[in-house]
Parts: sequence; structure tokens; C-alpha cells
Amino acid sequence: MKCFLHRSEDAIGVCVKCGTGLCSKCAVIIEDKIFCRVDAETTQTRKNREPVITILSIIFYIFGVVEIATGLSLLSLASIASSIYFYTGHLALFTMSLGIGIVIIGVVDFLAGRWLWRTQRRGGILGMITAAIGIALNTIFMSVEPLPSIFGIILSAVVIALIAVGWKHLR
Repeated sequence: MKCFLHRSEDAIGVCVKCGTGLCSKCAVIIEDKIFCRVDAETTQTRKNREPVITILSIIFYIFGVVEIATGLSLLSLASIASSIYFYTGHLALFTMSLGIGIVIIGVVDFLAGRWLWRTQRRGGILGMITAAIGIALNTIFMSVEPLPSIFGIILSAVVIALIAVGWKHLR
């Protein structure tokens, strides 16, 4: 068997994850197991990921999916309801704008979750930005819906605190 990357080199083994043939230049040995460079990096990242970062990543993945679904629902509602007489003009435009904004925030949160899962610092930065936006929006809506706004502010503050705790483990 030959190396996947260096076709003229004999393989010394195969990656335990993907089964790719690897020469001595390409093989990465971790705990007596052979990995290709990509799988070695993901294995090391997973082993080195701090539990708080894993929890944050999952939180941002969940927020992202829920926000994307909510935003798409609002867009569908605005599209369907705009054919109804009373639901036109500013109300339809507001609902569509709100839906687009929520989808964008959902995508950003999902991306923050992905980067945090890979222990990348930019995931923490993105997470702090979206949490700060959450605090600002919940503060604005405090007079309309005080209880959900307080909950949103507390949740966003906890997320920022967790990112701060795990910051030194992000690269």
C-alpha cells in the first residue's frame, strides 16, 4: 500500500478514523494509534476542549437552529398572511424584516457554535457579540414584555460569563 499523499512512499499504516494509507511523513501517532493530520487535529481538539466550551457550543447550536426556524416561520407567515386584507403594508414588512433579522442572528449563533466546537477564539468573540445584542434588544423590549426580557438578559449575561471562563482554552 502507498501513502495517500505521497504516492511513491510506502504506507506505514492507515488512519484509524478514515482508513487513509499514510507514510512516515504523514502519520501522526496519538496514544499508539495512527491518524492522518486532519483526524489527529480533530481528535486533539476534542480531547483538549474544556467542558464549558462544549456546553457553550451546544447552547449556540441550539439557539441557532431555534432562531433560524423561528425566522423562517415569520417569513412564511408574512408571505402567506400578506394575501389577507388586514395584514398588508407596514405589518407585513415588519414581520418580514423581523424574520430576516432572526434568521441572520440564528446563522451567526450557529456559526459561533461551530467555531466554539473547534475551540476557535472567533467563536467566543461572535458569541459575546450576539449575547451583547441579546442584552440590548431585551433591554429595549423590557417595557413591553418584562419577564421574558429579564430572562433573556440573564441568559445572555450567563453566556458572556461562560465565554469569559473558557476564554483561555480558545485558540
